[in-house]
Amino acid sequence: MILPGCSSGDAVTALHKATQSLGADLADTMTIGVATLPDDAQDAKGIIHDVHQTLSHARKKGIRLATYSQAGAMKKVNLSLELGIRKLLQAGPCMKALAELLHLVKIQCQADDISIRYDAPGNQICWDGHELGYLRQDGLPQDIFEWISSYITPAWAVAAGFDSDIHDWYMGVLNTLSIMSDLRAGYPMGYSLKVSDQTYTLAKEMGMGDVLANQWAISSLVANIGYLGIPTTLFTKGDLTPFDKKKINTHPIITTRILKDVAVIDLDDDLLSFHHENFDGTGYPRGLSGQDIPISARAMRVVDTYNAITSPRLYRPHMKHKDALRELCAMSGKGLDPEITSLYVDLIGS
Repeated sequence: MILPGCSSGDAVTALHKATQSLGADLADTMTIGVATLPDDAQDAKGIIHDVHQTLSHARKKGIRLATYSQAGAMKKVNLSLELGIRKLLQAGPCMKALAELLHLVKIQCQADDISIRYDAPGNQICWDGHELGYLRQDGLPQDIFEWISSYITPAWAVAAGFDSDIHDWYMGVLNTLSIMSDLRAGYPMGYSLKVSDQTYTLAKEMGMGDVLANQWAISSLVANIGYLGIPTTLFTKGDLTPFDKKKINTHPIITTRILKDVAVIDLDDDLLSFHHENFDGTGYPRGLSGQDIPISARAMRVVDTYNAITSPRLYRPHMKHKDALRELCAMSGKGLDPEITSLYVDLIGS
């Protein structure tokens, strides 16, 4: 049942009256879970997941009606994950750090469990013919679980000694963190990966070599990890205060702070720091303009802008492709580098 414009309290009252009108015999056979947008989730898929979790909680407790906030394991995440991320990156490849990464995933996704086990049940994880163990989860949406499984597998292989390439460890961790940052900010899952792929293609079109294009791509993948250092409530509340916006705008600084210990991966610090600078000087964090903005940051700014406006968000619908191209052209010379914008528009085409 969908109740537009109702708070959780309003919904509980309405549902209570509705069940009373059905009579005691029928009402006693019903279990009801209540969750609301945007308080409990960021999109339609999230609200369905939350309702299922709330129904499960109600059945376990033997109660007729429960709200999402009543489930103790499902409290809203309102904390920074920055410290935990920095600790696991500093720890390097080990099973303890991998367990900590999964714990952070559990917190971000408000799951009941996601952990490594060495016996069934669970999803068996293998690497190059070696059985690593089982990944067990409870309360994690299946699509998120599949992404996380694919990303942590190479990291697990390194930690377990079946892969000697430390690069695989860090890329597994960073890919997982990119998914977490997408979810944190309310982007579609895989948003950062899409931006990364397009940034690589644009870099090649701009004449960059493979090494530099790959550096830009990996840097674009992790550029929004700083969102994990910002409380979730800022991404789910309605109107943002100037202070709220200023806090969110610190995410490039938080990103560079988190990733300073990842020396194994060749990252572009300029892209990480300045990908929200505007060509006309109205961006952040330093208000750089024109050619003073590093070229890698100007390139990602164009790619990120297109993907942001064509992705559905909680507070607005997505823009269609042709409308988005017109919007990019309108922003050319203002928020976006005109030459790079023209090249990108030609690249993604009509």
